[in-house]
Amino acid sequence: MALNDLESKWREFEALLGIFNDKIQGQRKKLAEEIDKRGLMINSELEKMHDRWLEKKPKDRDNFNYQEALGICESINDINTQWTELDTRIQKLYTDAKHFGKATPKLQYYDIM
Repeated sequence: MALNDLESKWREFEALLGIFNDKIQGQRKKLAEEIDKRGLMINSELEKMHDRWLEKKPKDRDNFNYQEALGICESINDINTQWTELDTRIQKLYTDAKHFGKATPKLQYYDIM
């Protein structure tokens, strides 16, 4: 009788283990999808940053008065701060993608300077 109980318990354990593995796989799939979404969001932010830079980029670099130069420096500092924050998020995304065995996300880099 004890052997039958053990076999029954083992089958129950294997069934529960299968359910647990299915849940883990589902969570991994959701996290992988989240990584893809984050990549798309970062691409969008890169495009916006590029557009802002093109808008604020000095057109004529030789003819600035002090106030204009100060404004340009402030804009460049703002963009640099935004880039640093975005770059940190990009590095985190690459780390997460590698951890989940995903290929490196395709990000659009722009030569903004």
